[in-house]
Amino acid sequence: MVNYQGNELAYYKALSNSLKDGVIDQDEYSLLLSLRESFGVTNSLHEQMESEIRASLSSPSSVSPSDGPGMSTFAGQTTDSTVENYAKMMIDSINRGKIEHAIEVWEKSKEIDIIKNERSALEITLKPKSSSIAKKRAWLFPGFGHMYADSDSKGKRLMAIGAVSMIGTLAMLNSYS
Repeated sequence: MVNYQGNELAYYKALSNSLKDGVIDQDEYSLLLSLRESFGVTNSLHEQMESEIRASLSSPSSVSPSDGPGMSTFAGQTTDSTVENYAKMMIDSINRGKIEHAIEVWEKSKEIDIIKNERSALEITLKPKSSSIAKKRAWLFPGFGHMYADSDSKGKRLMAIGAVSMIGTLAMLNSYS
């Protein structure tokens, strides 16, 4: 193991903990992606750490290192679980506005063996949200547009801020009269 320090050591420990079972599920993937962005861990450093951790696992033959930048394979799971994990990873990347990463995950998902030695493709149709509808809803009340665009946490925060502002304005108007 390379002697990691600071943020790199924290990320290494989080990655190591996520890989204890040899599988990175969707929640772990989202957390690791956030940590990678926050700590400034590059994809190449992530891959190096992942290779080190997987090499130290007791059964390295059952787990293979990731092929794409920052993408872990879901070894040991059924095909259905693997497909579901890749779909969730794509949706998570799209929600974060990282279309290029979603495309990389899509390309990686095409490599899944569904039937012995036969490759098949998974077709997912993404329906984009209308920006004009989101804007109209945002004009009605702050946060409605974000909630329409599936950014619930940001939408709820904006709604709370809007509600507090409206209540404050009404209170000031009441005390002025």
